[in-house]
Amino acid sequence: MAQIGIIGAGPAGLAAALFASQKGHDCTVFESASNPGGMAASFVVAGQRVDLGSHRLHPATEPHLLALIKQIMGDDLQIRERNGRINLRDRWVKFPLRATDLIKKLPTNVALRIAGETLTKPFRNSIETNFYESVQHRLGPTVAEEFYGPFAEKLYGVKPHQLSVEIAQRRIAATSGFDVIRKIATATRTSGRVFLYPRCGYGSISERLADAANEAGTELCFNSPITKLQAEKDSVAITSAGRIFEFEQVWSTIPSPNLLAIAKPSPPSATLEAARSLRNRAMVLVYLVIPKPQYTPFDAHYIPTTETIISRLSEPKNYRDGPDPSNQTVLCAEVPCWNGDTIWNSSPGELGGLVSEDLRTMGLPDPQHVHVELKYLPSVYPVFEHLTSEARTTTQLAAQSINRVVSFGRHGLGVPDNLHHVMRMSEHLVNSLSSDGALDTSKWDEALGSFTKHVVED
Repeated sequence: MAQIGIIGAGPAGLAAALFASQKGHDCTVFESASNPGGMAASFVVAGQRVDLGSHRLHPATEPHLLALIKQIMGDDLQIRERNGRINLRDRWVKFPLRATDLIKKLPTNVALRIAGETLTKPFRNSIETNFYESVQHRLGPTVAEEFYGPFAEKLYGVKPHQLSVEIAQRRIAATSGFDVIRKIATATRTSGRVFLYPRCGYGSISERLADAANEAGTELCFNSPITKLQAEKDSVAITSAGRIFEFEQVWSTIPSPNLLAIAKPSPPSATLEAARSLRNRAMVLVYLVIPKPQYTPFDAHYIPTTETIISRLSEPKNYRDGPDPSNQTVLCAEVPCWNGDTIWNSSPGELGGLVSEDLRTMGLPDPQHVHVELKYLPSVYPVFEHLTSEARTTTQLAAQSINRVVSFGRHGLGVPDNLHHVMRMSEHLVNSLSSDGALDTSKWDEALGSFTKHVVED
């Protein structure tokens, strides 16, 4: 059996620790924060549990992984019906999209253009050299122009034609207008728009995974950032809080550039420079406390237009039936930005005012908030730019070549995957261990190839 050090107590790291411990391996998890979950954690604002943005557990989760989550969550995992809206052409349309609502809300000329472009796909230019061209080819110019183009620019901070095709492949499941029609038909049925959510917040899943891993024998070390990783021929030593821990293997869920920065021997300077050139879009989460039981009946509002700073607004109380204060609600506005820019450096009062102004501009009620809290996420969306595609490959290969170290998970592989995807990665990683605890690299390489087919569930 192997002695394994795991960096990061998000869903990927915790699931890997649980699966490995259940097979008899000796696991220790190191987490820089004081609690588990990473970006899938929950915390308290004004007495109410909230998440770091909008999260859901999707029915697309593989049955055996869903069964595990149901087992550790028990009755706290609730089945909910999605009730969101998306702003298209200054009109609020139900999301997931539903046929009757689209017909009623979308301008007739836009609907006709989309329908016509669905039929003419076989005659469109099939060349896809960037994200925008990919969306144009697959779904038509109107969908690219009205929705995916501006939303991509808002999320990633660059023009959509500067993004690689891979973003479209990973974030958009539909390959044609007919796929969209099928999804709309599915969403029209109640069974086609459900999700699962814990009564005390999405972070409960990670908290229960941590408990299960600990009960299986995993040691959990919080407030324990890694400052050095020394890879040798037969072992890996990591330094945390001034102490050195030695393992046969280290599994890392931190971003590859961060891993390379602490690795010894240090990679070549050209590799480190390539890693530093990669950009990740940051986000400030703006929480508004509102002194009334409910702001709107909707769980989430999606806002693709670049004329507002908010990309998505969620109301956590509408995601569950939980022990929330009855006389107030909390809104979470997701505001994409760059680490260190004007948004990032704005005060709670300034961002609270900007968010409130955006909501009123879009025809939503004046929140009349009484309190604002901010959370800062420095690395949310990896920006797959054409300019840095070679640097991204160089960085990933360098991270994967560190002796006895494996990178996996959303941050480790630099992908925008969901929780059920990263749990699948964890399972494959543990299953790639041979009977003596050594990593079967051919098995793991095959698994890595399968992860490229993951498509984000929104």
